[in-house]
Amino acid sequence: MIISFQAKFNELLLDVRNGLRENKDEGKCNMYMDDLFNLLQNSECLEDAFVAEESIKEVWKAHLDQTIRRSLDVGIARLLRGDKVAALDIYNSIVDGEDPEYLEAWNKKATCHYVSSLFYLFILDQSGQ
Repeated sequence: MIISFQAKFNELLLDVRNGLRENKDEGKCNMYMDDLFNLLQNSECLEDAFVAEESIKEVWKAHLDQTIRRSLDVGIARLLRGDKVAALDIYNSIVDGEDPEYLEAWNKKATCHYVSSLFYLFILDQSGQ
């Protein structure tokens, strides 16, 4: 029996959501990510690839603390509107205090430096200076 992309995706997304809520088993999460990457790689149409790609982004942005997750989304919205200073303030607040281990916040901070042509600041952040 052939399982449709949408059915497989829905099952996988439910597993990912449940896994993030019930445990922090990174090995399990990596397995889901591998499945999402396989779905992306084997997509037969652009719509399916888009759904898989957006799902991967959502998993990367996932955080157990919804307040921190919402802060990240606000920072993304501000960056997309061109308010790089406000976005950077939000990312700094996350990585300097709320959750220094939230990798997607570090990624967005680096992106903010990149679009601001402040590459050297990203390098300094990474070197701990």
